[in-house]
Amino acid sequence: YRDFRWLWVGSFLSFLAMNMQMVTRSWLVLRVTGDSPLALTMVTLTFALPMTIISPLGGALADRISTKKLIMFSQVANALLTMIIGILDLTGLINFWLIMVIGIFNGSLMAINMPSRQVIISDTVPDKKLMNAISLNQSSMNLTRILGPACAGFLILLFDTAGVFFIVAGIYLFSV
Repeated sequence: YRDFRWLWVGSFLSFLAMNMQMVTRSWLVLRVTGDSPLALTMVTLTFALPMTIISPLGGALADRISTKKLIMFSQVANALLTMIIGILDLTGLINFWLIMVIGIFNGSLMAINMPSRQVIISDTVPDKKLMNAISLNQSSMNLTRILGPACAGFLILLFDTAGVFFIVAGIYLFSV
């Protein structure tokens, strides 16, 4: 199914970018705060808590608004925020609080994105193939949990954190 193939590629890239961004953000906060475990925990929470709290709202929005538009909006907004953090990092203007604020927005946007991606699957494949499509989507999501951090670690060595943020922003835009 052509539409599902495009959705799968977009989802794979989106989740890859999200996992790369989480590792890169963690690396950056450790560098900015002088290896503070508390700061690392707080930055991780700024991404995870909005995803937990706002996901029900994201699901309700996915039922009422075009899922395609929600996905596109959240991906473009995440790309812009990631580009901003990359620019701030590159120019040396980044600080702990900016990382926290951008993390809250990134997490909130992913809380809108993820339910929309789940809903749109049923619109792209027939009912008899729905379980296969959901399983394939979930397995690719799990694969990105391995590949994303590995890619981020390698790319941080090559391009530093700012460069990885720019790459992640590009991946977000490409997945639109």
